Amino acid sequence: MTAQAVVDYLAAQQRLESQLPAPDLPWLM
Repeated sequence: MTAQAVVDYLAAQQRLESQLPAPDLPWLM
């Protein structure tokens, strides 16, 4: 997992958070 992939994922979650709760990130553990 690259830093850019994490940034992109978190940005996508922020765009969706009004519709869906942000999930945990088990794949980063």
